Amino acid sequence: MKRLSKSFIFILLLAIFSFLLVFLYFQTNNKIPFVSQHNLLSAKSLYKDLIPKGDDKILLNKIRNALVNGDNLNISKDYDFSFKFNPDYSWVSVTLYQENQRPLRYISKRETLENTINRVIYKLRERDRFPEFDVLSPFKVRIGFEIINTPFEEVKISHLSRSSLNKKRRFEVGVDGLKINFKGEAGFFMPTDGYVRNKLYIKDVIEWLEHRYDVDVEDCEFYKFQSRSFVTFENYVIALYRGYPVKRDYTNDDLEKTVLNGLDWLVKNQRETGRFIYFVDSITGETKDYLYKRTNLLEELGMERYYNILRHSGALLSLLRGYQMYKKEEYIDSFKKGLDYLEKTVKIRKTKNNKEAAYVFFNKKAKLGGSGLALVAFSRYQKITADDKYYFLAEKIARHILNEIKKDGEFNYYYIHPLQGEKPQDYFFSFYYPGEALLGLGEFYKICKDEVLKESIAKKSEKALDFLLFIRPKKYSEYYKSLPSDSWLMSAILELTKIPQLNKDEYKQFVYSDALKMVKHQYNFEDALYTDYVGGFYYSYGDHVYPDGARSEGLFSACELAKREEKRELSDLFLKKLKLAALCQLHLVNTRESIYPSQNRKIAFGGIRFKLTRQWFRIDTIQHVVNFYMRLLKELNNISRDTLHK
Repeated sequence: MKRLSKSFIFILLLAIFSFLLVFLYFQTNNKIPFVSQHNLLSAKSLYKDLIPKGDDKILLNKIRNALVNGDNLNISKDYDFSFKFNPDYSWVSVTLYQENQRPLRYISKRETLENTINRVIYKLRERDRFPEFDVLSPFKVRIGFEIINTPFEEVKISHLSRSSLNKKRRFEVGVDGLKINFKGEAGFFMPTDGYVRNKLYIKDVIEWLEHRYDVDVEDCEFYKFQSRSFVTFENYVIALYRGYPVKRDYTNDDLEKTVLNGLDWLVKNQRETGRFIYFVDSITGETKDYLYKRTNLLEELGMERYYNILRHSGALLSLLRGYQMYKKEEYIDSFKKGLDYLEKTVKIRKTKNNKEAAYVFFNKKAKLGGSGLALVAFSRYQKITADDKYYFLAEKIARHILNEIKKDGEFNYYYIHPLQGEKPQDYFFSFYYPGEALLGLGEFYKICKDEVLKESIAKKSEKALDFLLFIRPKKYSEYYKSLPSDSWLMSAILELTKIPQLNKDEYKQFVYSDALKMVKHQYNFEDALYTDYVGGFYYSYGDHVYPDGARSEGLFSACELAKREEKRELSDLFLKKLKLAALCQLHLVNTRESIYPSQNRKIAFGGIRFKLTRQWFRIDTIQHVVNFYMRLLKELNNISRDTLHK
């Protein structure tokens, strides 16, 4: 018995030792999530800490008054702020934001909060640009207040990562800040600078620091920290998270405001030609797309500004859905103007059977997806308005798309491309064009008057679907990731399976399968690393979040399909996850409250940005979120107008 007892103890100790080894291994190699009150959860509890107190507002009012009259402010010991001042590390910054002006900031630290703020105010009033700010007006000048509220933690800049699950190594732009020591001086990249200065990656932060302080980062010491921040809005004070007002909840009205502001942005920023302002930097108001500004593409095309005809069609689809939902004439007028522009890009050709076909030709290319989304726009317009003005043009585009399906079911991705004949075939591959083309065929089928053509659409779409679902994953496996992205194909299958001969379980199963993969790669209240991650997507857990309107449209197609098929468990799951996705995407929306850093608030308002701290937006970033919200609103309005979370 004693020997058994000794053996048991030995085995137990060995098991404990083994467990510790495994635990240390995973900790060292960053394989398991870290847990810290600053970087992980719970989104709901964290939100409570972000609600400003009444004394926060009093402080911001005192700062405004002191900036106006130059007097020192007094801070009573009885004040109850939502932050604590620690003389060891609580540097304080005050920033003035006014339209058409670059922000004006000063940061300092003294032995007390009162002395620190008075020092900051004194130095701001000394600045040459201070008289350019109408500080007296809370409607013109918004005051930002930020205080460092964690001790400094020394880090090696080369070790920082935005995806590491090791607390010390992870740097989350917008949540974390950097203090830089160089030549006996200190410089700062404040957490709100990610949002205010349009930074998304760590390399963006490093480049800014090197330029701002004229240093080589290799010669500097770096310390990580976090902060609490606020900004005034008219006569209110708003607590910020990552630089913008945080959302924990929303109502249907919040979604509707986003939709209406986004649609109004498209209408107001459409040129007489029918084209839209394609790209905007929310901070500067710049409308040249930086992604193409760095290349010689514009010069090659003889263009001043880049434009994308697929995204033009997508914006039109948003306006058409908006008209269908709200019956506002300005939406259909804007749609028609844009459709007329789209019509001018359509070229006629002859098929092998000597029948007329048509395709969209733009920027020296005839993309399959361009013709596909144009067909969606022409077809839906007729379906919604009963105006058959574009019917025969749509019919020609449908013939073109059918002729682009090869014998094995694969599409030709380009009908015309400047590099055809010079590049191998896989150079022209597109993951998304087939889904856009099939969605066009599915929409045109509803209005098609030619029974022979309808039969051809069904037959060739079946061949294309078989290729896309069963052959493409093997032939182009390198394009498939853990997080599905082909929302156009999911939407196409939703429409095509309404055709009896295409109503196949294997097609519908693809939609459900991709949707289930999406929701498995979605941050929830229980596991989101940061409060504004809730509802966003990731490829690998720990990734910087993807708040994705396009994927949400695909997920909504799965929800609609499950509801149509009376798969209640699936439709309820997808709807629950779609509500979370909507929450995450609200942080991308440029509201009156969130556009304080913008130098052109008129063009920034109503836009929907790429990423949480990336200030750029395009017509398609508006399009996808607005379309998703309209579809979700229709569903929610059928259920109730209650808030999402009770």
